[in-house]
Amino acid sequence: MTQNDQLRAEELTLLTRLLHGESSAFSEFYRRYQRLVASCIRKVFFKWTFDFTEDEIDDMISTVFLSFLQDDYKKLRMFDPGRGYRLSTWVGIITTNATVDHIRKNARPTVSLDDTERKVAQPRSMMASPVENAEREEESRLLMAAIATLSPGDREFLELAYDAQLAPEEIGVRLGLNINTVYSKKNKILHKLMDAVAELSTVRLKR
Repeated sequence: MTQNDQLRAEELTLLTRLLHGESSAFSEFYRRYQRLVASCIRKVFFKWTFDFTEDEIDDMISTVFLSFLQDDYKKLRMFDPGRGYRLSTWVGIITTNATVDHIRKNARPTVSLDDTERKVAQPRSMMASPVENAEREEESRLLMAAIATLSPGDREFLELAYDAQLAPEEIGVRLGLNINTVYSKKNKILHKLMDAVAELSTVRLKR
């Protein structure tokens, strides 16, 4: 068994314990993924906000983990191990999406470090409406299905970026790619995901 297979098995065992209500499982889940969640949040905050405090980071960490608890672990129950990626990759992507969503929905002056165009978010309520919750659930399902359409190589790239949280330079060393190719590949994979989500969404609307 490879190290990746072993980690995958450990994650699935923990997930099973969690979903079966074992009292210590959520604490273990928190300890296992707290650094990953914090890292994803910091990356999004650093990219999109002028400034942020450690209290804001801590609040967002709590928000993300509470979202995993909501509705009897609905987000975690949506994870399908048969689709070829690890639970930690799913946790990283959900965290990133939740953090971007949080920034967009709050009145914070923001700026993308990839783009000097200033953007000011419009104030919105922190409490999601039932419609918004339904939309997020559908988005999560579409995202999971879209990830499954990627090639094994593209899913490995996502695991390195969102699960292992490797810097672009480290990903390049791991995959034998130069830094420009790493950035280009990341953009292409994200565009593939967006296209797949759009296509899957269109198919479902036609049903």
